[in-house]
Amino acid sequence: MSKKPSQNRGELKLIKTIAVSSIIGLIISILALFLLAILMTKIDMPQAIINAISLVGLCIGAFFAGIIAGHINRKDGILMGLLCGGTMFAFLAIIGIALLNSDVSMTLVIKLCAIVVSSIFGSVMGVNFKRRRY
Repeated sequence: MSKKPSQNRGELKLIKTIAVSSIIGLIISILALFLLAILMTKIDMPQAIINAISLVGLCIGAFFAGIIAGHINRKDGILMGLLCGGTMFAFLAIIGIALLNSDVSMTLVIKLCAIVVSSIFGSVMGVNFKRRRY
């Protein structure tokens, strides 16, 4: 069976929404990590705290990516957050494993859970934001 043109447009909109929100979320993560790196230069911190702070920066970006995805789609908040967070994690994991030669460890699973949960929270909030009426 072939799909109706309206189904193709819906899938294309979903893919575009996830891609745009994930890219914006990654940019926000980079900015958050940059600001947190400035903070870390001022204060001497142990390695465990540095890892936690980097996870917080990634979660901030995932949260805002979820808000954007939920606000654009206006429905299916949990699904949108799951897809957006999963896309962000996949991109970061591929970069980390392929380019930086990092290993797959429990830390990667913790990052996956944190990014996806943050994105789901953001997406549910984005769906429930009220639109302005002019």
